Amino acid sequence: MRNNIYILFDNVVDILQSHGWGKILVSKFACIFSRVVNRRKITIENHQGYWFRLDNNLAIPMGPRLRLRRNEIRSWNSSGKDAFEMRGKWWFRSYRPLEGDCIVDVGAGMGEDAYVFSKAVGATGSVLAIEAHPATFKALSLFVELNNITNANIMNIAVSDTDGILWMSSLPDDDWQCNSIVLHERSENDIKVNAMRLDDVPFLANQDEIDFMKMNIEGAEVLALNGAQRTLAKTKNICVCCHDFLGANTQTKNEVCNILTAAGFRLSFTSPESPPYERDFVYGTK
Repeated sequence: MRNNIYILFDNVVDILQSHGWGKILVSKFACIFSRVVNRRKITIENHQGYWFRLDNNLAIPMGPRLRLRRNEIRSWNSSGKDAFEMRGKWWFRSYRPLEGDCIVDVGAGMGEDAYVFSKAVGATGSVLAIEAHPATFKALSLFVELNNITNANIMNIAVSDTDGILWMSSLPDDDWQCNSIVLHERSENDIKVNAMRLDDVPFLANQDEIDFMKMNIEGAEVLALNGAQRTLAKTKNICVCCHDFLGANTQTKNEVCNILTAAGFRLSFTSPESPPYERDFVYGTK
């Protein structure tokens, strides 16, 4: 009975979000709920179909669907800056970027990591944020615009070992982070995306050095690295998020290690006791 009530509530909220007036109503409800649950005032806004939480002048992306469950609202309690900067412990384990560095973010999502990278390299540095899925890329572009991130370049491409057109999964809003050009059975929801080798990206071709690269692309990391021979040669530090923990169909860690070792990187790893999603990170430094 309780689950049915939750489902009904979610459905009503979803219906409201499909109308302009409903978005206004939902945003007001969200602000009230947050004040009741978290005892702090925040602002929820919808920009071009994507929800953002405004916290201390930082626009935090929440995706195209706003959920108003209590547990979801509790997650809004931490400030956006704290929520983003905790990501530094993932990416900066073997190298902490400096002012003026060049960072490449492959699999940028809605922009949370790009924000951390942008702050790390400062006004004299640069960030290239690459995201394959067009809907997620739209959220990324809005995030960059709303937060006035001026040192980030963004690209809507899938990174692979070839240039052209590839099929990509297009999962429901709650699973958007799992969209991939590999590791899924074809479905009617799949979409076509433009693919490019990192070696063919003009921005990277014009860089003499890449100080740090993060790669988190849901099982397509071997394809991406195979199309990045010249790029890896001038990359000094890297973190590749492998996905072996997901099962037999996602075993890329050994091959990633072989590619990085052949490119001249010294490797290090997270602890085996790390949470599953961190367990297969591979760090490389020269």
